[in-house]
Amino acid sequence: MTESRYLEVMSEATDAVLRFVGVDGDYLASTGAYFTAESHVSFLDEVHAEDVVEVTSQVLAADDRRLHVHHRLVHPGTDDAMAEAETMLVHVDRATGRSGPASPDVLRRVERLAAAHASLPRPARSGRRVGERVAGGSR
Repeated sequence: MTESRYLEVMSEATDAVLRFVGVDGDYLASTGAYFTAESHVSFLDEVHAEDVVEVTSQVLAADDRRLHVHHRLVHPGTDDAMAEAETMLVHVDRATGRSGPASPDVLRRVERLAAAHASLPRPARSGRRVGERVAGGSR
C-alpha cells in the first residue's frame, strides 16, 4: 500500500467511529462535525494490494469537545499491527464555526464508548511524538 492509502484506511476507521456515535449526514448538516486536530501514523509493516486487512479502533479519552482515538491496521485474526494511527479530533459547532460541545446524544454515545474502552490496555505506541532528539535533550 502507498502512504496515502494507509492514511485513507485510518481516516475511514475514524469516520466509522464517528458514525457509530451518531455523527451522520443529518448531524453534519445541522449540528457540527469532528475535525482532526492532530494525527500520528506509524508504518510498521508492508501491506500488499491483495492483502485483506481490518482496523481496530479504541477511544483513549473523550470530553465534550475532544475525541482521542487509536487505530490498528492488522490482518484479520492476528494481533500483528501493520500500521497504527493516533488521532485527536475536535468538535466544531456548525452555527459558530468554532470549537464547541457535541450534542447531548452524541456525547452520551461517546461517553459509553470511552467507558467500554477504559479497561483496555493503552496501546504502547500512543502518546509518541514526532521528531529527533538533539544534543542536550531538547528539540
